[in-house]
Amino acid sequence: MEASESEFRNQNDLAEPEGRRSNCIQLIIFRPSVARAARAYTGLSQDDFGKLAGVAQRTIHRCETIGNVRDDQLGKILGAFGEKGIIWVYDKYGRIEGMLLPITDDQGS
Repeated sequence: MEASESEFRNQNDLAEPEGRRSNCIQLIIFRPSVARAARAYTGLSQDDFGKLAGVAQRTIHRCETIGNVRDDQLGKILGAFGEKGIIWVYDKYGRIEGMLLPITDDQGS
């Protein structure tokens, strides 16, 4: 599936590599459908997940519908998902295309 132009324009984190400056940027593409699925896995409402991430509920809503969030907000959101144990799966172009979910005690053997 090809990413739309808006995904490339809006859903990215333009962060310099830590500890050095360069003329390169890191581009993270985070599709709204992946954001919705990840939050649904956490079992949290948009409001509760926003509080966990340190962003407003409307930011979570934007991330899950149009993907238009600032890079600092995206960093907080990805960090909160990481706290819940979610590991991102990237395609060969660096776009987040899915996730690995931890198995909880009630999901295990």
